[in-house]
Amino acid sequence: MFHNPATKEVLIMIEPVADKPHAQTVEQWRNDVKVATVLSPIASEEWISLSGTRALKVINGTQDSTKSENIYLVHDSKTFAIRAYPNTSSYPVYQRMLSTFRFTNR
Repeated sequence: MFHNPATKEVLIMIEPVADKPHAQTVEQWRNDVKVATVLSPIASEEWISLSGTRALKVINGTQDSTKSENIYLVHDSKTFAIRAYPNTSSYPVYQRMLSTFRFTNR
């Protein structure tokens, strides 16, 4: 989790999620994960590309003040959720951070 030390406001959360089951396609798995990881209703969703990887961007919540942006992506069999809150002053920083997101080989 990254936060602004001055305001304690959360900028971004990157969380590992359970590995993708071998019996499911990446799309099926991301659709399962989007429902299982955030209990708020889905307001919108769209497929995006993040660092050349197909990802699912979901906006959850019913009111602007409580909406969250959740991006789900699978790299190899590892699944990640990247989360932020669009209606905060830190959202432009999150967008800049997201634009630099890359997977590296170790």
